[in-house]
Amino acid sequence: MEGWREYDLRRAFPLKEGYLGVDRWSTTGNKFVVHFVECPFDCSPDESIEYWLVELGAAAEPVDYFPTRGLLANEGFEPFQSVRYSDQLIALEEPSLWERAKTQKEQSYRFLWLRTFHEPIAIRVDINADRTARLTVKVANGAGGYDPGELTQNRTVTISVEETNRFLNQVQSHNFWSLPSVEQTPGGPDGADWIIEGVKARSYHVVGRWSPQDGDVRAMGLFIVNELAKLEIPTNEVY
Repeated sequence: MEGWREYDLRRAFPLKEGYLGVDRWSTTGNKFVVHFVECPFDCSPDESIEYWLVELGAAAEPVDYFPTRGLLANEGFEPFQSVRYSDQLIALEEPSLWERAKTQKEQSYRFLWLRTFHEPIAIRVDINADRTARLTVKVANGAGGYDPGELTQNRTVTISVEETNRFLNQVQSHNFWSLPSVEQTPGGPDGADWIIEGVKARSYHVVGRWSPQDGDVRAMGLFIVNELAKLEIPTNEVY
């Protein structure tokens, strides 16, 4: 059975407000003509119409960023969550730790912070053999509950053995590897997803919480943001 793939043309073209439509497909199926207008119907005679010829290249192999929850397993997310979180990580130009875990022996951890009305943030900690670590901080200019926008901050620094040990003590003291991936807590339209992933000895674990007010995930997330990345987040933007 041939699968269908959905494309958001607005992310491909820098358009003002208006309407897109597909006019013609080529017989090979890899070229099509799209148009843009500012009004949907009954347009004025002087209404301008813009056209583009779009050619599709070979589709890249899809990358899985998260495992999907099974009926009996609490180790992953629902499909709609996985797609939304993956889109944010793609915009932040982040690798899939779920894929890395298939071959990677070294430890890696990542905190993905998706606040509805504020910039998406991803902070990754890759442990080196000498017990130092590479800390990668990425921020986009969109919003965690909407379009992620474009990458505006991308920096990687080496943190010391002492800082690395402090972080790993957080992982241990908050029982990260034993926490359930999800909890049955009420969500809401406004808030934030706190997602922490880990890779160790080819094992993978992910934990997600919705706007935690306390607990292990909030403590670990704030440690990563404040103590490791040293991001200055206003108090009213921490949720």
